[in-house]
Amino acid sequence: MARSQKHNRLTRFVKQTAALSACVLAVGVLFLTPDIHVTAKSNAEIQSEINTLNSKMSKITKEQTTLKNQIAGAKAQANDYSTQITNLSYEIDLIDEQITVIESMLKQYDELTAAQAAQIAELEVEIDKQQHVLDDMIRMSYEYGGAASSVEFIFSAENFTDLLSRIDLLSYHLSYNDKILENYNEALESLEKTKAEYEEAKVTMSQYKDEQEKLRADLAQKQASAASMREKVLANAETYEAELAKKQAYINELNDEVKRLAAMFAKEDTTTYTGTFKFPLPANVYRITSYYGTRKDPFTGKTASHTGYDFACAKGTEIYAADDGTVVIAKWNGSYGNCVTINHGGGIMSLYGHCSTINVVSGQKVKRGDVIATVGSTGRSTGNHLHFSVFKNGKLIDPAPYIGLK
Repeated sequence: MARSQKHNRLTRFVKQTAALSACVLAVGVLFLTPDIHVTAKSNAEIQSEINTLNSKMSKITKEQTTLKNQIAGAKAQANDYSTQITNLSYEIDLIDEQITVIESMLKQYDELTAAQAAQIAELEVEIDKQQHVLDDMIRMSYEYGGAASSVEFIFSAENFTDLLSRIDLLSYHLSYNDKILENYNEALESLEKTKAEYEEAKVTMSQYKDEQEKLRADLAQKQASAASMREKVLANAETYEAELAKKQAYINELNDEVKRLAAMFAKEDTTTYTGTFKFPLPANVYRITSYYGTRKDPFTGKTASHTGYDFACAKGTEIYAADDGTVVIAKWNGSYGNCVTINHGGGIMSLYGHCSTINVVSGQKVKRGDVIATVGSTGRSTGNHLHFSVFKNGKLIDPAPYIGLK
């Protein structure tokens, strides 16, 4: 009996111990296992995040517009300064030519003045020589008459007739002397007058040269100032361009996030995809310029992937929603320019790129055939056309089967 009671107590102890171990193990598992909660985002939450990102991109796009205007303004200023520099260079060249001419004329005036001075010196020597010749002639006349002076020559006449002859002879010599000296003096005065005119002209030309050199220095200073300002505004333009590139990189990051969210949005069906699309353009107004797959890039000329169909048509042509759905993106979207993306449910989305105008907003419900935008050439585009793409479960696919082209 006692043995049986001991056995029963032992059995109960073992069971209690096992139960306690199980409880401890369970508690240990609770503490050791991380508490993981994965909550799928609703379309409303995704749309809210997309709207927030769109608002950020809209603000950055406005800032980019300001930067682009600043860049354009800076480059326009640089062009103005370049024009000023060119015009000033032209004026400086003209002044240099004038200074060269002035220096040549000053050299000629120096030569002419020197020549006049030499002629004056020669003429003065000639006058002096002529004066001696005339003096000798008169003296010889005196000596011929046996007189020592003109008075003695006259009053030593033998008779009245001889007196008159002597007076005529003396008058002739004196008159001839005066005439010769008068001619020489006139020539001397002419030479001196010309020399004075040359010297006066030389002074005037020297003053004009000084004025031109001062003007040239002023123009050179203005040119240097314009060149300095041009470098400054070009440096500003480079700063603006660097800031613009940073903002574009940020927009690209935000665009990638929007695409990621849009792919998530597409996976949660809120609309029933009908299985067929309405063609996104009116009939007979378009031509196909690029197909899905690969093509020669119109900008680089290299073979590149093309994610949809391009339909060339007139600017302003209406673009239709291919099917019922919810607008995910309705804004500028990188290389697509003005862009609309619609979630049609069933993992299917459609994209409409390079629009001129957008008629819908993000989150708006649209019906098949609604006019959602108009054709344009915004973004990375070479002309007015619609770029049409289709996503299936977040991946780009050939849109041809969806719009009746295959």
